[in-house]
Amino acid sequence: MSSGLAYKAASGLAVAGLGYLVTLQLQLDWGWTPAHAAIGMLPQIVVLVAAGPFVSRIVERVGFDRAAWLSAVTVVLGLAVYSLLSRFGYVWVAVALVLVAAGIRVNGVVAGTNVLRGLPENQTSIGAALVDTASEVATAIGIAVTGTVLAALFTGDIATRGWSTQQSAQFQEAVTIAGLALTILAAALVGWGTSVRGTSRTNRQRHLPTKRSLRRPDTPAGAPVAARLRTSGPSARAPSNCCSTRLAVRVRSSWRSALTEPLSRPHGTDRPSELVQGLVDQRGEVRSSAKSIQRS
Repeated sequence: MSSGLAYKAASGLAVAGLGYLVTLQLQLDWGWTPAHAAIGMLPQIVVLVAAGPFVSRIVERVGFDRAAWLSAVTVVLGLAVYSLLSRFGYVWVAVALVLVAAGIRVNGVVAGTNVLRGLPENQTSIGAALVDTASEVATAIGIAVTGTVLAALFTGDIATRGWSTQQSAQFQEAVTIAGLALTILAAALVGWGTSVRGTSRTNRQRHLPTKRSLRRPDTPAGAPVAARLRTSGPSARAPSNCCSTRLAVRVRSSWRSALTEPLSRPHGTDRPSELVQGLVDQRGEVRSSAKSIQRS
């Protein structure tokens, strides 16, 4: 559950920082109109819509756990690409948008499912609330970090069009610093979530019984199945006292004789009625032996 929340928080950081910074860059730094800036954000929208049918195939191909951390790593990679390469043209901005969109499309499914799988069935609503809370808190932190860095490095009114060369350089520096800060935070969340996931899986495997732990120490590894069953059954448990041990031995030996002696026809007759009577008599002897041992 913790790993799923960490992955969702990393996605929230990336979505908040990238959406805020790209909007400012396209409209205020590069001078695009709002309509053109909206078209410039289309790669993210197209990937989010088109990748829906492929999410289940990706999960089936790479596995649930691997899909979770791979999608989170893709989000972090997209944020790093934008932080370092966005100043070199719109192509790198589009690449960053595609990577982040692909990551959050897969991560939004597997991370939420991961959280719900870690809770009982009667607490799934709590899990959904935790997922939303982690995403919203991370989004708020991302916008706060980005805005703080911009306010510290940018001089003048950021909402005014027609920036000077110095203001454009200050904005690019702020984009790099804020983007790298969010990338480090998101990478730390992904790394922590992956380590928590690996630790929980190791603990579960450690507590699972193995074939060696299920076999009694006094039973050899190559013993037949029947021998292992005899040594691991109720009669092989440590007796509470000597009377229970003698009772178990007597009852077991009596029942063995009761099952084998009639088949060998010890009474010298072939009539089934006498064989049945012999079984009944030997069963009575077993009961009387058990009662006498219990009295002693």
